[in-house]
Amino acid sequence: MMRSRYKIGFLTGLVVITGIGLFQVQAARALDERLRTCGAAHPGNVVRASFDIPRARDYQLYVPGMPDNPELQTDEPAFFAIFAGPTQITVAGPLPASDDKAALDAATSVGIAPRSYEGVVCAVVHGVPTVYVDVDTSELKPP
Repeated sequence: MMRSRYKIGFLTGLVVITGIGLFQVQAARALDERLRTCGAAHPGNVVRASFDIPRARDYQLYVPGMPDNPELQTDEPAFFAIFAGPTQITVAGPLPASDDKAALDAATSVGIAPRSYEGVVCAVVHGVPTVYVDVDTSELKPP
């Protein structure tokens, strides 16, 4: 009797832990997708900080070195990714997954290969990423 209670308790705990793990994986996938659209999937790109802000128009409270950007003058929420050091960015759409060599080769062959930039900040509003380069991020103030 004691042995079967132990098994039931163990299995219940395992199911709960697995459920929590699946929830965390789903949450990580959503975040990874926003980062991926910003170019974080490219080998060597390092995300220094990423965060949500409640109103895109308030971006200079968090990234004071960013100049005025009319496309961010909205009350909609925004997601920001701040990259560290030289960052490879694709100019014509999101970069394919870094483990997809064929897609990376195809992107290179049609002239949308990534180029290296400094001071890269990516803002995602309404699911659409906009990448800014040469931004002074020395006074970054994440929420």
